Amino acid sequence: MRPAVALALHYIAQGVIAANAISVGTDANLPTTDGPFLTVLESGGELPDFTHNGGAVRKPHLQVVARSRRQTDAAAVAEAAYAASRKSNFLIDDIFFLTIRPSTEFIGLPKDLNDRNRVAFNLEAAYRGATILDADNFALVP
Repeated sequence: MRPAVALALHYIAQGVIAANAISVGTDANLPTTDGPFLTVLESGGELPDFTHNGGAVRKPHLQVVARSRRQTDAAAVAEAAYAASRKSNFLIDDIFFLTIRPSTEFIGLPKDLNDRNRVAFNLEAAYRGATILDADNFALVP
């Protein structure tokens, strides 16, 4: 699973946005409705840190964009996503996030092609993929 998809699932689980109001990636078909809705994009990142056992801590960066015809709705959804984006040591599907946190404040972007307001922020994450949790020892096992 890609980190952007995992983050989208996290926002849905936290009640930030409904499943039919979030899109992932640059090739997603965006709704033509007034909104609000979110888009989550992977935007590069840093080189992984490789560990002694051959694993890696991946460090992607992401951008979250809230869209709505009403500026106040876009800002409210962006604020809710921002608040849900400061988290450590949690598992979503096969990705164990060591940390995920905002790396910028809010960014006002120009309106999109459907005349909707956009409010964005960037995130940085660190994760290990395909990791299981050894509940007996409370340790991560790659």
